[in-house]
Amino acid sequence: MPTIQATGSQPVCGSPIGGPFGYPPGGVLRERGGVAIHSRTGEVDFAPAESPLGESGSSANSSVERVSQLVRDGVLSHQPDCPVCGSPRRQLEPNTARRNRYIRAIPLVTPMRASEIVDVLQAWRCENCTTVYCDPWLSRSASAHLFTTGFGQHYDGWKVLHESVSNDDGETHAYWREHTWARIDAIAGPVSAYAELNCPFRGLLPYFRRNEVGVAAYRRFARRARRSARSRRRHPRGILGSLRRAFDVRPPDASSFLQSAGESGYPDERVLVLEPSAACWGNNCISQGVSCQSLASGLLAVTLATTDDLDHDDRCFDVAVLTQLDHFFEPMAVLERFLARSRLVVVACHLSNYFSKQHPYAFGPGIAEHFRSRGWSAVDLTRETVHPAKRAVNQCVFVSQQMRISS
Repeated sequence: MPTIQATGSQPVCGSPIGGPFGYPPGGVLRERGGVAIHSRTGEVDFAPAESPLGESGSSANSSVERVSQLVRDGVLSHQPDCPVCGSPRRQLEPNTARRNRYIRAIPLVTPMRASEIVDVLQAWRCENCTTVYCDPWLSRSASAHLFTTGFGQHYDGWKVLHESVSNDDGETHAYWREHTWARIDAIAGPVSAYAELNCPFRGLLPYFRRNEVGVAAYRRFARRARRSARSRRRHPRGILGSLRRAFDVRPPDASSFLQSAGESGYPDERVLVLEPSAACWGNNCISQGVSCQSLASGLLAVTLATTDDLDHDDRCFDVAVLTQLDHFFEPMAVLERFLARSRLVVVACHLSNYFSKQHPYAFGPGIAEHFRSRGWSAVDLTRETVHPAKRAVNQCVFVSQQMRISS
């Protein structure tokens, strides 16, 4: 079967370029009917290759030696203590993680073999706060490669957006959005200033916009977006201009929008806070030729701001929703910054029972109790905000250090 060497950049047939860590690539791409990368999804398949170290996978000490070598070469990094609470007390977690598009992309940017990744990135459960985390996990430089050249698109975020546009999420994410917003309204009262972190699609921003402009306009936007992505020549002003016209609103001069937003009961001020992380996609996240940040700014009527901007302007929020807190190496430091400037923070990340190893960790069922142990008011509303016929895969914890939250 013909193969293609996987490299740290875009794979090319016969490419002699090595991986970003100076190793020969750790996997090869199988051809599917003569095509190395799936033409629709961009997914790739990996076949085991010879180890760059020439090790035998059956050797008794090969696993330990393999990890040690990868740590020495800056590919992996040890995490002996819980990244959330800092406790060293932990138990080995059963290895139930499956390969996904991110795991299959790791051999593109590291010398790791696809066949070893799930086992090498061993999962542990913290006995103090119940967080599940990997030790070892990718080093920060390897993680940065994964989320840029490896698989530089937040697949789940774009999937949620497309589902909301096509009205396919009536019993999944839409249920979460409706019930989460209802609980925010009941607990925090009127919300004028609202923020989300890094991803504009997995929180409530599309929910606000869809309800304001109506389902028909939302679907019209989806059709226009697809046509625009297929051909720029039809739209001399470019893709973003045509997408803005799909909603029949003027981009962020938006006096008319702000008036309708206030009347609709949704937040007047909506900010997407951008904070860089080596375990996050950042401005590299693009689908159909449009970046998520550009789309959020032009069509979801969102203002983009860095954390430095917030500090400079001393901006505060009524509510902040954090759906990517588990993509930061120091999550409590990020959470503390949002708690200091927000009356209420909603932590909505993957549950540990949905833990996949492109994340360095996942919060466990005891995270609300851990927040309370730090002196914050916290309530776990996961069960209340998930559809009763669906399995909970995302957490929903309300936390505040400025107000008392009652369940």
